[in-house]
Amino acid sequence: MRSIIGIILGIFFLVSCAQVQSLTGGDKDKIAPKPIEKRVTPANQTTLFIGNSIRIPFDEFVKLNNPTETIVMIPPHAKIKAKLDKKTLLLTWQDTLQENTTYTIYLNQTIKDITEGNDSLMTYVFSTGTELDSLNYQVKVIDAYTNQPKPKCLVGLYQGTTDSVLPTYFIETNATGIAEFKNLKSGDYSLLAFEDANKDLLYQIGEKVAFRDEKVTIGWNENDTLGMQIDTIPLRIFSNPKKPKLNKLNYKAPSYFSVGSTVSLKECSFFANGNPIEVNRISDDSLSFIFPLIDTSSVQFIATSNDFTDTTFLRILPKEKAKKFTIELVDPNKEILPSQEIKFYSSDYINRVDSLKVAVINKDDSTNVPFKINYNNNNLSISFDKTNIKNGQIKFKKDVILTASEQTNDSLNFDFVFKKEKELGIVNLNLKSYENTSIVVEVLSESKLIKTISVEENYRLVLAELKPGKYSFRVILDENKNGKWDTGDFKKGRQPEIIHTFSTPTDVRANWEIDVELNRQ
Repeated sequence: MRSIIGIILGIFFLVSCAQVQSLTGGDKDKIAPKPIEKRVTPANQTTLFIGNSIRIPFDEFVKLNNPTETIVMIPPHAKIKAKLDKKTLLLTWQDTLQENTTYTIYLNQTIKDITEGNDSLMTYVFSTGTELDSLNYQVKVIDAYTNQPKPKCLVGLYQGTTDSVLPTYFIETNATGIAEFKNLKSGDYSLLAFEDANKDLLYQIGEKVAFRDEKVTIGWNENDTLGMQIDTIPLRIFSNPKKPKLNKLNYKAPSYFSVGSTVSLKECSFFANGNPIEVNRISDDSLSFIFPLIDTSSVQFIATSNDFTDTTFLRILPKEKAKKFTIELVDPNKEILPSQEIKFYSSDYINRVDSLKVAVINKDDSTNVPFKINYNNNNLSISFDKTNIKNGQIKFKKDVILTASEQTNDSLNFDFVFKKEKELGIVNLNLKSYENTSIVVEVLSESKLIKTISVEENYRLVLAELKPGKYSFRVILDENKNGKWDTGDFKKGRQPEIIHTFSTPTDVRANWEIDVELNRQ
């Protein structure tokens, strides 16, 4: 059934050509096989249809192309078999069709000519009742996070529930995310969209999904002579929440561990080998901690809260455990903004820092710059006046740091470029239209997320120290006030949080201040 449901419905016996193959001599036949409409039996758009077969003669000899996957009937009440008799296609089925129902049979690249392989897109419509259903319905599917159209997504209309049943009508979204149904019967339908990765027309738990909370009523509008009902509210497709799970522990000798999770770890307590521990939060769903390995070569880490408990385990080889401690930058970016401190972390607790063996150097004139060092646990920061420094270097001589495991560092150099305020821009962001709403503002530069800000009170933000470039914004309607976007949950009937996308780029220039207003959509 691949690609069948993406055909434009209701265009009877529409024929198109596939890609032309290599020339074999003479002019090439670029015309796909055509059905001889006056000899089709029963005729297209037949009413009071009886029987279980259709004969479609063609104007040339043809061949079948994977008919079990390229032919489908909607509603899917019968499984069609296809057979060729010279130039005639015979479609048959054994299933009993429903009374007073309009059916559409789709042939998507089912028929090809013998010589050139040109193929056809065709539809055949008939009714087992006295008239053909003529209502049309259109809806758009978008990605819930990016708001971009979702192509090649199956959209189904269901007369009953959507649980483990085939849709009554279905279609695949086109390149712009549009699903357009034709020849529908009036009524109330449940609406469901999903990726249908295995092409079985059934929603599977792991597939992205979108649904409408209420049923869709499809009926005739006296003011619409075309019978097309356009749904102005798009379906927002999402991935269901990931199963709560800790990721694998990462280790750096002699005592540093880091771990991530598929869910937030904010409300958790933590244990290593049964002992409660303090952690350094890297982000909402990741953290690090120091746990000295004295008489053990394995660590069992547990995170637990009221609704989440998981364990991850790591066995450490002797050669890994024997490695020397490291000191690294928290942010490896070598461009430092005016308000930023330079921060390091060590893979062991820091017991002592000899500041006399540290130097901050202005590389442009080779002068030493006064500085201050602060350290706590395994974290170390260096602050100094960056006003007159463009290119700088921090030097750690040998034995600057003494750790809890009685190790010292080798000589280390770190080079930086310090940005000046005049090299950066400012955006004054007006969010007044979102007042009295909990929101999260995401700031993007060249489509990369660079800043996330939770807003509940002050709806005028000053975004300072922005590097020159083009910026765009997303505003999340943060219903549960947790400071991040939450996906939906199909099983619980929960829609994903709404995101407003402001994709028109804002051009930020050096030493320039610009006002930007984001109006609620």
